[in-house]
Amino acid sequence: MDLGLTRQVRTLMVAFEKEEEATAAAAEEEENVDFHAQQIIENEFKSQIFSLQMMKQDFRRTL
Repeated sequence: MDLGLTRQVRTLMVAFEKEEEATAAAAEEEENVDFHAQQIIENEFKSQIFSLQMMKQDFRRTL
């Protein structure tokens, strides 16, 4: 292999490795965002359930 072709192959390999790293980092970031969004939704759901339970107790007291 001549020197120019060797450099091109190395450049392509480095670019490919960087692309793989960027893709992996983006996937990890997306997982983190999904996890945090899920936590927010779950916390809101729990808060709504708690509010409904309090309303139920208040309703029973008024009967």
